[in-house]
Amino acid sequence: MASEGNREAFLERANAIANVVKDNIQKDSFFVAVSHHDADGLSSAGIIGSGLARANARFTLRIVEELREELVDEISKTKPDIAIFTDIGSGYLDLLNSHLEAKAAIVLDHHPPNAEAPGRITQLNPHEFGIDGATKLSAAGVTYLVARAMSRNNKDLSALGIVGALGDMQDKNEKRALMGLNEILVEDAVSSGNVKVDTDLVVYGRETRPIHRSLAYTTTPYMPNLSGREDNCLTLLSNAGIRLKDEDRFRTIADLT
Repeated sequence: MASEGNREAFLERANAIANVVKDNIQKDSFFVAVSHHDADGLSSAGIIGSGLARANARFTLRIVEELREELVDEISKTKPDIAIFTDIGSGYLDLLNSHLEAKAAIVLDHHPPNAEAPGRITQLNPHEFGIDGATKLSAAGVTYLVARAMSRNNKDLSALGIVGALGDMQDKNEKRALMGLNEILVEDAVSSGNVKVDTDLVVYGRETRPIHRSLAYTTTPYMPNLSGREDNCLTLLSNAGIRLKDEDRFRTIADLT
């Protein structure tokens, strides 16, 4: 389908980038990994950090809110051979080209690029391949597909890729499914035994909040006379004979049969 973009070309570039990373690990190159501070960025950091650590690479990892000239200068002072930017970088290609002092840089992002990547910067971004980075693959997914190409032992990191996709709310599909290249992550996470796909109710705090609060805080779907009304939710549960506590602990939706 045209709307799916060029998956094959995207995965080929992921493989090529993985080979560059592996070649530099063999050369004992020093890596600096920089990632964004939101859920997708932290998931991306976990993936690239795990992939580098498992390959016994020399690296440091840094979490940032944004890229600024002084921050890029700080990164340059660590004298990296390779700098890897995850969930950040596609909007800063000119800045990286002008201020980053490294032999090469790799940008693994899903935000629309602000320019074509200069020669010493290699970019992997779904938008370059006609794939919607807002709905079909987050930065954690981009990073995972590179890590998977580095080693099949990284297949378990697909679960972190799913966390990134959910953090960027890419599950706005029928039955809250993940679509596009995100489907690869789900397949890998299930086959590696780290994720189970099931049909259930999407309720706020289903494993962490008391049942009456979970119902009251659920607004999608909006439940008339229940959403926003803890008192009514308590009455509903009481009338239905649903026990609210196990001794001193409030029960959650996940505790229900």
